Amino acid sequence: MLAICAIFKNEYPFILEWLAYHRCLGIKNYYIADNISNDGSSELLIALGNLGIINRFSYPSETGIAPQIGAYNLLLSSAETEWLAFIDADEFITPTNYEEGLKQLNTVMADDNISALALNWAVYGSSCAIIPENTLVIERLNRRANKEHPVNLHFKSIIRKRDTLSAGKTPHGFTLLEHKHYVKTTGCRENDSNGLSKQVDWDGARINHYVIKSKAEFITKKAARGRATTLAAELSRTLNFFRSHDLNQIEDNIPRWFINKVGNEKQSIIRELKCIDYNYCEPVYFLPLYRTACGMGKGHIDILNITDDTFEIQGWAIDRNKEPIDNIIAVVDSINIVRCEIIKFRDRMDLARAELGNGLGSGFNTILPRPKDVIKTIDFYGLDSNGLAVVELKSNVDIACAINEFYNI
Repeated sequence: MLAICAIFKNEYPFILEWLAYHRCLGIKNYYIADNISNDGSSELLIALGNLGIINRFSYPSETGIAPQIGAYNLLLSSAETEWLAFIDADEFITPTNYEEGLKQLNTVMADDNISALALNWAVYGSSCAIIPENTLVIERLNRRANKEHPVNLHFKSIIRKRDTLSAGKTPHGFTLLEHKHYVKTTGCRENDSNGLSKQVDWDGARINHYVIKSKAEFITKKAARGRATTLAAELSRTLNFFRSHDLNQIEDNIPRWFINKVGNEKQSIIRELKCIDYNYCEPVYFLPLYRTACGMGKGHIDILNITDDTFEIQGWAIDRNKEPIDNIIAVVDSINIVRCEIIKFRDRMDLARAELGNGLGSGFNTILPRPKDVIKTIDFYGLDSNGLAVVELKSNVDIACAINEFYNI
């Protein structure tokens, strides 16, 4: 029998889908280390524990120990299931064939000589989403890295408890008893137990790793939370991490029938929660926003003027083909779209001299309404006629800070 072990911290919007997905694969036992959240995750995990859907373990971070490693050792010692998969809330065990499910994994785990399985990553990008739609993660994120991409060499572990001594130095590998070893899902020997394969193997099963999701979710959730794998502050997730993992080369969809099954299972869990007076609050994004998949253009905000009720930006923008854009929007605090009240385009012949297109209609003056509250971040995008973001506008001024100071908010 297979169970899943994981550590959760501030994963509220994603917990129920993750549980529903793996329950639809037939996995019934979950051991969850609650790293004490402040977004409602802890309360949700307590409710799920009260229902018997998960086994919850309170796990405040320990001084000098990376949270994920400490939590894995706690769960390893506490779990009562023979086989344990150690994955994260953004990782989904993915069979090659959803109709057969985990049949091949179960066949391999039935071999008494096997102690641990290595499942390689399939890393998914943002599917070009800046602000996501209100659908399941497994539905809206359907573009991944090429199989051969080096990031997919990482694997996560399914271990036989009796043959395992402890978590390893990273969350990818475990220390096994002497003469015990890892195998791939095909049964072939995996010689590296430190979590990095020499080649990517997706036969039988893999781990779909939705590591960044949309840009909005990355900034508001992952980047703010930091990393549970290390104590090093300089390794905290940044936009450079987002860009390096925004890998969208291959479209790879989960079957529609299975997505529907997961959605129904999620709603079933929500109904169970309501029976114990826990009302689940579904996170909602008001408007989705996508960027072009063809590559971004260039643009710059040259002038910022702030008045009592509005603010104006002036500058230039061109798409990747050096053509002018159709519109400009602002995205406040990564999730709220603010549209222009007035926008005018003008010629910028200096761009033609710099060989940035012909300059016709590439300059802009636009007026946007005043934000009512303190702004943490504000980003500006130029849109094409399809409403896709084709350029992110840069500025030498911290516009959010300037607006907050002007309005004294």
